[in-house]
This record gives sequence, structure tokens and C-alpha cells, in this order.
Amino acid sequence: NIPDAAFIQAAYRKRELARAQEDYISLDVKHAFTISGMRKNTEYPESEPDDHENIIPFTPKLQTLRQKMAEETARNEETSEDSEEDKKYQDIWEQQQMRKAVKIT
Repeated sequence: NIPDAAFIQAAYRKRELARAQEDYISLDVKHAFTISGMRKNTEYPESEPDDHENIIPFTPKLQTLRQKMAEETARNEETSEDSEEDKKYQDIWEQQQMRKAVKIT
């Protein structure tokens, strides 16, 4: 059920009449004051953004290729330093295990 133009215009008018009342309190945070008397007799309010204009980003912005390359380089440098230390400790551990095995047999 897609509403026709007359139904949409009637809905706009009904909303504008509701806003024109003095006891109307807007739920819009941007407009904390009453909107009565601000806009009258407008068929399509131009100052109201459409729903697609109020998109909230829920994901981080995409990184540029240069940023990705810089992060990858930094990660590789960190892991290479860590892997050298890890290899050193791994060698020590292996030697200890070999000594234990020789003592047991």
C-alpha cells in the first residue's frame, strides 16, 4: 500500500497543525524550543532532512592504502622483534627438555 500524493500532503498538513499548537513539545534534540509559528502553509518542509540524510556511522571509516601499509609494517616489525625473543626462549626450553630426557634414561 503506497500512499498517493494527496495522502502524503494531508499527513504533512496534519503534522504541521500539530506543531503549530502551543502545547507541542518537539522530541527533536536540535529544536529544544516549541516550533509553533515557525513554518506555516508549507507543503513540503525543505529544512527537514530525509531519513537517509541522518545516517549514523556504526563502523569505523575505511582506511587508505597508505594507512593500511603503515600499520602492517609496524605490526611486522613488532612481530619480528618478538619472534627473535621467542625463538631464543624456545631454544632454551628445548635444550632443557633434552637435558631432562637424557637424565631420565
